[in-house]
Amino acid sequence: VGQLRLVNAISDSQPIDATIANIPANIDDIAFGDASGLKDAPEGSYTVRMTANTASGSVEFSSTSTPVDKDNITTVYAVGRIVDSTQSGFAVEAPITNVASDMSEVQFVNAASQPLSALDIYLTTPAAVLTASSPIVTGLAFKASSPRSLVTAGTYRIRVTPQGNPLSVLFDSGPAGIQLPAANGQQFALLDNTNATFAAPLSVLVLQR
Repeated sequence: VGQLRLVNAISDSQPIDATIANIPANIDDIAFGDASGLKDAPEGSYTVRMTANTASGSVEFSSTSTPVDKDNITTVYAVGRIVDSTQSGFAVEAPITNVASDMSEVQFVNAASQPLSALDIYLTTPAAVLTASSPIVTGLAFKASSPRSLVTAGTYRIRVTPQGNPLSVLFDSGPAGIQLPAANGQQFALLDNTNATFAAPLSVLVLQR
């Protein structure tokens, strides 16, 4: 048995529902920028059928050949934009592994429909100068995930830029930094930012393993 969950990364959708053949419990009412709980599923390959509700009706689409494996978490991302009919789904599967007591595991997923350029992701000390730093992930394309990386647990700053352009920051977690907990793993999903309070075009959803 593995585990499966759904993330709604479609910024112009209302809550998304999903059904999975041979899995009795549906996934309902997942708002943009949110994730469902984890659902147990027997090992296999599944089609996840999603319905995005909009003001003018509902739109249906699927994530096919979605893998579920023992001791793994499969996260299905609903991505794209309803307005230009680019909605789709893709899956990211990550094994449940033990993380050392002084380490933290991180993985990044590009689920943001805007901008469509590949992204560089920096994980640095809070005061680090970006132009003097190297990205932890280079050229992360839309609907792609990075390898899982182990870093020493502690306080870090996450910044995202277009590939090869550290002077154009698309997301900044801030100079105070964020805490990456020890003996734990996180999946950071890059999403479109819909909060007008912040000028950054991207936001981040943090999923615990």
